[in-house]
Amino acid sequence: DNKMVTTAAMRRLSFTLYERLVLIPVELVLALKSIAVIGAATLLLISVLGSLQAALLAFLAYLGAVLSGIELGPLLLPWLPGRSYAVKGGVVGLLYSLVFYWLAGGSGWNIAVAVSFFLALPAVSSFYTLNFTGCSPYTSRSGVKKEMRAALPAMGGAILIGVILLLAGRFL
Repeated sequence: DNKMVTTAAMRRLSFTLYERLVLIPVELVLALKSIAVIGAATLLLISVLGSLQAALLAFLAYLGAVLSGIELGPLLLPWLPGRSYAVKGGVVGLLYSLVFYWLAGGSGWNIAVAVSFFLALPAVSSFYTLNFTGCSPYTSRSGVKKEMRAALPAMGGAILIGVILLLAGRFL
């Protein structure tokens, strides 16, 4: 109570590694439905238009982007550049895209497919990191709304263009 006087400890906010780590299982469970729906659509559409191998590669890329946004983004928050959670998630997603491109042998992909991965995967990762905005003690309701108004259309556009390029890349 302290006679209605705030102490230095009361003024200090924390969002420690442990506090962020505790939230990851919740976000993973919340993401399961979208992973299942988008995964099934990806596997079906790309395997019909291309090959099962290409569909599995696209699904693994998507799954990795989701996991990087849910797990790595929040854990690395203090060390990622920018103030926006969407930007921080985009950075994690871009790094994941580079690693995925290298591990999946992306140098053999045509340009449309490569660009599609570098557009869509950071946007997916950014979206899932953006979900942590409301969990942070540093954010306000108006700040969250402002960030979402700016970030969601950009993410949606990047994903849409990425999907179009991925499908077009199958025919180029």
